[in-house]
Amino acid sequence: MSDAPKHQHGTPSWADLGTTDGLAATGFYAGVFGWEAENTPSGPAGIYTLLRQDGKDVAALYEQSDAMKQRGVPPLWLVYIAVDDASETAQKVLDAGGTVHAQPFDVGEAGRMALVQDPTGAMFGLWQAGSRMGAELMHEPGAMDWFELATNDPEAAGSFYETVLGWEVSAQELDGQAYTTCSLDGAPVAGILPAEALGEGIAPNWTVYFAVENCAAVVEQVQQVGGELLAGPVDMPSVGQFAGLRDPQGATFGVLQQAATEEQAAAQQDDSDDDSDDDSDGDSDSDSADDEHDESATDDESDDGEKSDDDEKSDGDEKSDDDEKSDDDEKAKDKKSGSSPIRAIAAKLRGKSSKDDKSEDDEK
Repeated sequence: MSDAPKHQHGTPSWADLGTTDGLAATGFYAGVFGWEAENTPSGPAGIYTLLRQDGKDVAALYEQSDAMKQRGVPPLWLVYIAVDDASETAQKVLDAGGTVHAQPFDVGEAGRMALVQDPTGAMFGLWQAGSRMGAELMHEPGAMDWFELATNDPEAAGSFYETVLGWEVSAQELDGQAYTTCSLDGAPVAGILPAEALGEGIAPNWTVYFAVENCAAVVEQVQQVGGELLAGPVDMPSVGQFAGLRDPQGATFGVLQQAATEEQAAAQQDDSDDDSDDDSDGDSDSDSADDEHDESATDDESDDGEKSDDDEKSDGDEKSDDDEKSDDDEKAKDKKSGSSPIRAIAAKLRGKSSKDDKSEDDEK
């Protein structure tokens, strides 16, 4: 990961999953996100599994130690914040009222880390990069996209992160709902939910959201392979569609389908307009075919009329012939108007368009 771009101090840069069944978790997430996995030795800690999307590191997981399992430590995704100096930042955590559970230590040549907790109780990691910078891919399908804190005291938490990481914290309304956005140098890096969003009996925690192309499809896939839907999918016009999920071992995470950009929305509108033009062309062709049929039918009737005037015969056989000819004309008329291939194709196009529109509305 030495060629990966360096993550700015104060930005979330990595996440790993501590789980009760590493092999099962690897299979679950590979099925959901299409991740490739590589098991790497991690000394006494056992195996550290790197998870990759398109050959780039996006996250990792490991199986909990027997001691952790015995203590009943729940499976969870731990978010890491990039820092220039882990020791200095750990001291800031203490000074701001937080707790340092694991003092900064070296992870070989990969980097230096610490395990800390904010004053409201949410755990997170500090990562001072060495040879490994953190995630090599972000904000793309299958990679980390957003980080969100659920806490019983958003104001106290916001003040803590402002002091320790230099975040600019601002409470606002997002699509009519209260939300706190955390930014660094003007760019949003994380969010804090309102206090009422934290469920009863649940400790404050950080959630990592992974970007997906189709939120509803991923939710369905998660449920099919043993996961659980906790919330959503929820649509927010300025954000997109997102859902809260739980893997089979019990770790929670989120997925986020970003709202279309103005450029993407314009392109989708152009495609829709093109489809409408195609339908219109089909209707025009159908109308044209009907007009041609009407003119042809009128000419036939006119010819029949002229023949009847010229022949003015009252013979029953001739009348019978005229009746048979009239029946044939009617059959030809029905064949032309009722089974026109152009009209049938236009009808199918109109039907397909209506189904597609309904499907899109249902998905929204």
